[in-house]
Amino acid sequence: MRRILLAAAVAILPSAALADGWVAQPEATKAGNVMVASVAGDPDGTLTPTLKLICAGSKGVMLRYLMTSNAGGAGASVDLLFENEAKQVKMQMTYEAVDHSFVAYFPKTDPMIDLLENGPDLTVSDTSGDGPATTFSLDGATKAIAVVLKDCK
Repeated sequence: MRRILLAAAVAILPSAALADGWVAQPEATKAGNVMVASVAGDPDGTLTPTLKLICAGSKGVMLRYLMTSNAGGAGASVDLLFENEAKQVKMQMTYEAVDHSFVAYFPKTDPMIDLLENGPDLTVSDTSGDGPATTFSLDGATKAIAVVLKDCK
């Protein structure tokens, strides 16, 4: 009986861990369905922080960051520090009201892609120290990002 319970627990564990990592799936937009690589952080109140990587055509790729703090408004921008255990990338992101996210565009060869694909997790913080830092899992990031980049012309 204990062996059956242990086997069931081990079988459930990997799927629970994958649910916390990156996924690639189509999302509906004004332009139609697009492939999106995304990950959610731990909810803070009513908001769940989210990172999304999307092909942006001639602009390369787009990174969207939904923060847990209400730091946005028309034309607002924020300087963010993205870091894992080995690397850091600073990036200025601009607020877009359509989904209340901060957005940055960059080439597929930008160091941000390498940062997102390596390490156990990623921490995002405001360089001014005003907002809370958010940590995201990087489990499954390499595979999910590869799906988006393959779709990106």
